[in-house]
Amino acid sequence: PNPADNFLHFENLPPNTRIKIVDNYGNIIKDYQDVLDNKISISSLNSGMYFVHFRNNSTVLSYKKFIKIQ
Repeated sequence: PNPADNFLHFENLPPNTRIKIVDNYGNIIKDYQDVLDNKISISSLNSGMYFVHFRNNSTVLSYKKFIKIQ
């Protein structure tokens, strides 16, 4: 997993990509519809492991794991 502190940066996001941050229990912590500048803030998250889900309409594009550090 990739460590991150305040932001997650993305490259080549297709238009209309929805991003969800999910915890280890499957709870949706954050849900982003429109991502500006190919980054999202994770500064409000507690330290720990999370998953980021990328969707485009009803198609799952990718699942990634990251560790939030303080």
